[in-house]
Amino acid sequence: MNILIIDDNEIDREVVKRTLFKANIACSFEETNSVDKGLSMLRCKQFDLVLLDYLMPEKDGIELLIELKNDPLPNATAIVMLSEFEQEKLAIDCLNAGAQDFLVKSKITASQLWRSIVHAKVRFELEKRLVESYQYAKNLSEYDALTGLLNRLSFDKARQIAITGLPRKKMIALVLFDIDNFKFINDTYGHLVGDELLKQIVRRVQGSLRGYELFARLGGDEFALMLSNIERFDDASMIAQRIQGTFIKPFIVENNSIQSSCSIGISFYPYGNNSSEELIKYADIALYRAKKIGKSQICFFEESMQVKFVKNFKVEQDLKLALANQEFHLEYQPIYNINTNLICGFEALIRWSKNQTILYPDEFIPIAEQSNIIIEVGRWALKEAISQLSFLKSEGYQNLKMAVNISFAQLSDLGLVEFINGCLQEFNVNAEDIELEMTETALLSEYSTVNQCEVVHDLNRLGCSIALDDFGTGYSSVSYLQKFPIDRVKIDKSLTVNFEKSQTKKLIHALVKMLCSLNIKITIEGAESKSCIDFCQSLGVQNVQGFYLSKPVHPTMLLELLKDKG
Repeated sequence: MNILIIDDNEIDREVVKRTLFKANIACSFEETNSVDKGLSMLRCKQFDLVLLDYLMPEKDGIELLIELKNDPLPNATAIVMLSEFEQEKLAIDCLNAGAQDFLVKSKITASQLWRSIVHAKVRFELEKRLVESYQYAKNLSEYDALTGLLNRLSFDKARQIAITGLPRKKMIALVLFDIDNFKFINDTYGHLVGDELLKQIVRRVQGSLRGYELFARLGGDEFALMLSNIERFDDASMIAQRIQGTFIKPFIVENNSIQSSCSIGISFYPYGNNSSEELIKYADIALYRAKKIGKSQICFFEESMQVKFVKNFKVEQDLKLALANQEFHLEYQPIYNINTNLICGFEALIRWSKNQTILYPDEFIPIAEQSNIIIEVGRWALKEAISQLSFLKSEGYQNLKMAVNISFAQLSDLGLVEFINGCLQEFNVNAEDIELEMTETALLSEYSTVNQCEVVHDLNRLGCSIALDDFGTGYSSVSYLQKFPIDRVKIDKSLTVNFEKSQTKKLIHALVKMLCSLNIKITIEGAESKSCIDFCQSLGVQNVQGFYLSKPVHPTMLLELLKDKG
């Protein structure tokens, strides 16, 4: 038997060892004189028993028991508490804290110590089985046995708690989905195949989630997801579309290729809902409508949301064809150095020529961001802008820079840095001549990941400038001037449009002063008048863009514009 003795008194440790030796009990001993050292040894090695002294200088034995209770060891062990004090309350406290037995040191005999060790080990095994039995029963009551997800009872409790603690101006979205024609699959392939299919579906859906969603199996082939503390309806539709995306590839179950799909119903709290029960009732109604329309459909309970979703879905489908049909083009808005009245660069702005109508980024980029379409669209825009800059430089305009907007979603493109580097080499353009603009909303997003943040630094290491766009529209971007390698800040036009107001002037002046103190370059957007240009000059800001200077122009007009203002 391998025994660990934790006691600060060396003599007491020797007494224990001699007592067991006299009883002809084969034991090996390890010993230490402090609780912290004992904990360290227990985490490194498995012991059959711990003999633990109650009273020690820095931490007492009960503190060790408490630490083990809060941070259990992978291989727990029986513990007998030893003390010089014969007090009933102390013995009870030790047992309540987790010890299996309590002995008074002065009364220890060989037979008594051995009997205590045997009883402690038996009691420990009984307690262990009891805990395992309780945990098993708890899991049965809270989790679905087939998939390991929360069951309906647990999900209902969690939903009620989420609604009770919902902050102001936040929403809860409930996403219900079930498997289309699941009864047919069960009848055709058997229930064992049906069960395995459900498990594979759960694994795929879990792989598409970000981890903050509550996922449950309500019964049969019906599942639920709850998104708490969201601010946008689009968050739920993005999740729903990702779920449906997991069904694109067939499932392979026991050598059977099964093509499946799901129908989805979505409701929100507190919009139109007054209780937890109504939230799920309305999602159920939405799911019924989705199945009534046909397979693989998404329906919102609220009609206005459904109209918006259908419209966005149509735009998304059109976007998938737009690149192939060459429906995108770039326009370029000049950025002026107002001290020299010369153009120092351009900002590339994407446009979509759809059915003889020009659509602007606000009308389709948010929808493109909800899917991977933004990756292809973003790459096209980057390559087109770099190509255009290369052409202008070949015409003799060597000092120009090109600013290109980067969507937050594009930072998930693992090949983005390599792609940009390839474009720079292909068109013989220096990285420092490319400025990548990102909105502070994107950089401050609560959904940003470590990888996305790292991509920003990688782009900077490549040599590209990083510009913070729309500065002044958020509320905490100042701290991000240190977190990210920001080279330039673009003060948003929402400020300059009211620059003549006294308070706005003071605000812009303070922002400019702060940015200059941080050695960050500044561009002021939205210059709409001569007085605004004069105001920018008074602040010492050189780079300005706005309709007063020039609207965005088609690439065919760039050379003419440069000859006039280059």
